[in-house]
Amino acid sequence: MNAAELANVFIQRLVVKEKQERYTDFVGSDKKRKKFLDALDHKLESEIDLSKATKSLDQKEWSAAAFLYSSNGTFGIAFNSLKEAYEQASPYGGWLILGISGHAAIFRPEGKVDDELCFTL
Repeated sequence: MNAAELANVFIQRLVVKEKQERYTDFVGSDKKRKKFLDALDHKLESEIDLSKATKSLDQKEWSAAAFLYSSNGTFGIAFNSLKEAYEQASPYGGWLILGISGHAAIFRPEGKVDDELCFTL
């Protein structure tokens, strides 16, 4: 799966139905991807299904290859593991890390260091 396809998996599984088409459109267009990345700061937090959040991820998920998306302009930079992407994620701005398998995600809105959300998809 490439970075755009994986972002769409996240959108389809976690974003509220009314907003899925909008975000899929953002991700599908190189020109509109900045809108998706900007939403990582604050907007996306109110448009995902928080009932699907989990307290933590297991070691297998932390070890899986991952893509990092950041409001600082990063769209789908590949890392060897979710842990490595997590360690490289900027402390500034919002970000999303998706395990390439499509089964794990970590989302942190801007300024919410203590409010990271983990998801098993």
